[in-house]
Formats: sequence, structure tokens, C-alpha cells
Amino acid sequence: MKPRELEMHIQDFFDGCIGEGEFVALQQELYDNPQARDTYREYLHLHHALRFRSKGVDLLRVVPMDKVNERRQKRAFKQAVMVAAAVLLLGAVIMALFNARERQPTLTFNTSRGSDLSISHQLTGEDLPSGQTLEPGSRLILRHGVVELEFKSGVRSVVRAPADLTLLREDLVDLKKGTAWFEVPKKAVGFQVRTPDLVLTDLGTEFGIISKPDVSDEVHVFHGKVEVLNRRGVKNVATLTKGIARIAEPAGRWHDTSMNRSAFLDELPKSVPSIVSVDDFVAFTSSPNNEMIGRPSYTFTAEKALSGFDASKADKLVVTLSYELRGSGYVHDVTYGGVRMDLAVRSNNSQQIQTAIYYLDSPGASGDLVVNMRGKANGIGGSVVALSGAASGGPATTDMVAGRSIQLADGVENSVAIVAHACNDNRPDVSIPLDSSVKKLFSGPTGSSMGAAAYLKTDSPDPVTVNFPTKG
Repeated sequence: MKPRELEMHIQDFFDGCIGEGEFVALQQELYDNPQARDTYREYLHLHHALRFRSKGVDLLRVVPMDKVNERRQKRAFKQAVMVAAAVLLLGAVIMALFNARERQPTLTFNTSRGSDLSISHQLTGEDLPSGQTLEPGSRLILRHGVVELEFKSGVRSVVRAPADLTLLREDLVDLKKGTAWFEVPKKAVGFQVRTPDLVLTDLGTEFGIISKPDVSDEVHVFHGKVEVLNRRGVKNVATLTKGIARIAEPAGRWHDTSMNRSAFLDELPKSVPSIVSVDDFVAFTSSPNNEMIGRPSYTFTAEKALSGFDASKADKLVVTLSYELRGSGYVHDVTYGGVRMDLAVRSNNSQQIQTAIYYLDSPGASGDLVVNMRGKANGIGGSVVALSGAASGGPATTDMVAGRSIQLADGVENSVAIVAHACNDNRPDVSIPLDSSVKKLFSGPTGSSMGAAAYLKTDSPDPVTVNFPTKG
């Protein structure tokens, strides 16, 4: 508001002819503008000086008579300002009382487009939280997508699916599974996150937690420091600072691991990828010459077996495995870059030749692929596939058959179907039709047997069929 306009509003107010809109504007100006309040103080000083002058004390030194009337008007203006300030203060008190009745939720959240989640609350009746809010006892299960959490304390978190969390207190979250990034302001120091393997107490920082079923939980500290308690074994406590990442191993031990900033999001995605694509892939085998090795563990290094493969921009990594057992057994676990992968599907028959497919969300930088067996395998072959635009979590649908052709009856629009195959054919290759739709990922020996893998990009929910014809 301009000075002249301010003076006119003040004069109108004092004269009792100010309009409702002008009165509201005058109140707001006095509230927002320090210079307007300075003007008020000047007139307040003038008012006191005039009062003393009436008692024979001249605080104004020399005041010409022609200024008396003007000073009287200013005194009246001062009184108007005081009234306005009193009204403004009363309005602020009323608003504070009103806001106090509308209690701020302990936690609010937003989701990325296309997220799939469910919420349950411990509170009932009139206390039942409404909208996208959580109160102590509320549980959020995120099957697909990303959710951003805003705590009343100022803590902010971004959680990627699949996730399962419960708000126990304003300063305590139970994270049963999920990939979660947290930013904790100084006023919320002491905020805690509990997982099946650890309890983290924030000391003013930015950190990430990865918690997956049947895999040891991880902590990554990006700024500041945290205190972590290993809930297993001897319950060792450690203080982690910026740049340190640890895995909570059994028996209370902590194991160093590499920082993986790319596994975490610090804000909701601004756009959801609409196209799933294969960025890169590489084939590997332990038995290029059909040799039968018979080991319980196989490592395919990034420098040699997976040389040139780039997973840095991938949303998801998929590994196909075709292998021949020596006796009974199965694949026990698969890791990529030291991170345990999740099982998508695995053959469950008693034959020596087997297949399996594993996946990993947000793989980050390239790393070594390690396959550990329960028992021994004569040889293992397969492929590593980098996907972008893929949803977090497991596959939309899976199937397995005994034969050379597989059909996914329930296709998924905008998806990639990845198939693994194994056969006891001693030919040096398994023929895969390389037409415009089916693309070969791997074809070669896996011990004394043969393996293959392929992918098919689908843009409709129609059934998907992949054939592995051979001459034998």
C-alpha cells in the first residue's frame, strides 16, 4: 500500500467512514508493513507529547498554532491505529483457537500417479483419520509406486514399493519392508526407524534404509550421522556418519557395503514412464565348451563375463538362469553387486535341468553376479537384462510349463515378457525365432545340457507366446 493511500485509509477510519474492504486492507497493512507500524509509533509519541503539553510540560519544544489542529487529527489517527491493532490481535487469537481445535495430523502423504496401496487405522469412530493422513497405529502397505510422507515434526520421507510400514509414534516408524529415504531436521533429532534387523536413531541427518524379506537390512548415510542398533545376536550399536553404508548381519555384526544413492528417491517422480524398454542385456555361461563343472557357487564378474553391460540407468534388473543339477538341489540365492535379488519364478520339478528368473529394483552401478546353489550345478548359463520404465516389485504374471513353448494367457499392456528355457539337447545352440517380436537374450550350453532365454515386448493385454524349437 502506498503512503498516501495508507494515510487516506487511516483518516477515513478515524472519521468513521472507512469501508469494510478498506478496513480489512488497513488491518493487513499494519500487520505486514513495518513502516506502517513506524507511522503508528510516531503518532503515539505525538499523542503523549500533546498530553504532557496540556499539563504544562512542553515535550514538543515549539509548536506553531497552525499545527495544533493537524496534531489533533494525528492524535485521532493514533487512536484509530490502536483500535485497528487491537482488532487484529483479537482476530489472531480467535484464529489460533480455531486452529487449535483442528488438530494437525501426525503424518500426511502423497503418492505418485498409478500407485497401488492400502491403509488401515487403529483409531475408530470420530478419531478415525480422514483423507491421506496417518496417526499412531496406522499402517500403510504400498504394492506399487512411490509415496511421500510429511511428518508434523518436519521429517520427510519418500518410500518405494514394495513397502509395509506402521506409524507407532510421531517419532517412530516400523518399516517391515521397503526402500525408504528420510530427511530429519534439527528440531526432530531422535526420530527412529525400526526394521526387522535394526533400529536407527537419527542424530540430525539424511539417510536411506533398504529392508527386504529374507535379506539383511541396509543403512546408507548421506549427510550427518545416525546411531544404529543391530537387533540380532549381541545387538551391537554403531554410529554411522556421512558416506558410510552398512548391512546388519546375523549375530549382531555390521558389514560394510558400497553407497547406493540411486536406489533412493528424495521426491515423488514428476512423471511416470509410459514405455517399458530393454536398455541393455548380456549373456553368460559357465560352460562355453559343454564342460561339466559341478560347483555350489558361480560368480560372473562385471569385468569379464558381464563386460560392457550397463545397468546405471535401469529401473529394474532381470536375470534368467538355465542350469543343470548334479543330483538334487536348486538355486538358493542370487546377488548382483552384493545385493540379494528377489525370486520371480523357478521351476519346481525333480529333473536335472532347471530354470529360474530373478529381479532387482534400482540396481545402480554394474556389479558381479553370484549364483549360490543348494547342492551343486554342472553348469549355469543365462542373461542379465536392464529395463527402464518398469514398475517396482515382482512380475505382473508368471507361468511355467514342461515343453518348448510357453504362453502367458493373461498378457499385460505395456510390458516386457522374459522367458527362460532349458533342455537336454546336446546341440551347440538352441534355435530361437528372431522375428520382429521375439528377441534372443541367451542361447548356449549349461554343462552337458542347453539353455536359452528371450524377451517379447507387448503393447496389449493379449496372450503372449514364445517358442523354443530345436532339432532333437
